[in-house]
Amino acid sequence: MVWSNQVETDVRRDIFGQRLSTTGQMLGSAFRISGPAGTGTEIMPAVVWNGAESLVVWVDDRNYEERGTDIYGRRVADDGTRPGSDFRISGTNAVESELGPAVAWNGVGYLVVWEDYRDLADRGVDVRGRRVTAAGAPEGRDFRISGTTADANDFHPRVASDGTGYLVVWDDERNDDERGTDIYGRRFEADGTPTGNDTRISGTPATADERSAAVACDQTTGRFLTVWQDSRNDGYPTFHGWDIFSRDIAA
Repeated sequence: MVWSNQVETDVRRDIFGQRLSTTGQMLGSAFRISGPAGTGTEIMPAVVWNGAESLVVWVDDRNYEERGTDIYGRRVADDGTRPGSDFRISGTNAVESELGPAVAWNGVGYLVVWEDYRDLADRGVDVRGRRVTAAGAPEGRDFRISGTTADANDFHPRVASDGTGYLVVWDDERNDDERGTDIYGRRFEADGTPTGNDTRISGTPATADERSAAVACDQTTGRFLTVWQDSRNDGYPTFHGWDIFSRDIAA
């Protein structure tokens, strides 16, 4: 498990981890994952295991005055050692802040996704991503995940893999004035090529806010399951608050 830990003698926060056994027992002591060059604040960690080691990603503000927060990552072996240094994942064109990373493994490499603020003035927050090799090397340039018709804020991306490609889901405000926030998604090939356009996952009856999407995949069948918080029954006549809704997405 991973978390953001406040340093007792400073105001900054570092990324720490703790190994656990298959029965939930702690193995060894907690250890710092963000490297010695991470002299600022690191928050919002996410992690995925590839069967032999993990990739941990987080929001890092070591270069905040220059370009805002970045997305960084570091490999962690199963024994807790950290091969290599931490590295910047958001690319050189990421000149404003990036937040809220998520990561998935497809059997060969990783896809890291995040909220990106570089085009905030033109169309709001985008969802962008970048591939990372198993050896911890960013591959290719970062790319926009939310499509060309996503002309408002896109938040809270999450990603899962079917063992080859990926499905990325997020909270989307393009139709906020009409029906509130929607859940959108888009498929990608292993090389980062999009498979069609982004599409609305929360169905047409969803006429209120849908937020905080999550996604997982059954790699045996290749089917994805997306879940989210849904406010369609929060008003008259039920007034029973927000529900959890889901949608099954075929292979």
